[in-house]
Amino acid sequence: MQIEADFQVFEDTERSFRNALQALNGVLAKLERDLNVHLAEWDGPARRAYQEAADSWHASARDLATELDRLHRHVGLAHRNFRTAHEATLRMWTPL
Repeated sequence: MQIEADFQVFEDTERSFRNALQALNGVLAKLERDLNVHLAEWDGPARRAYQEAADSWHASARDLATELDRLHRHVGLAHRNFRTAHEATLRMWTPL
């Protein structure tokens, strides 16, 4: 049995999650700016309906961002752990 860890895959995956989180935050910020330009024109039921939908949407977006960040951190931790174990194994089996 052989256990392998492809460190480049770890790095690529970690970078992908980080980039996805940054892209999500950028899209959300732009959408918020664009909506705020016209939101002042709304009042009454339309404004309340928008606010209720926006509150729910923001909560979902925060949850998604939290999960992307969590995945990014876990992949980074796994990468560091595998690399540390790999280096320790090399030291253990490399003649002095």
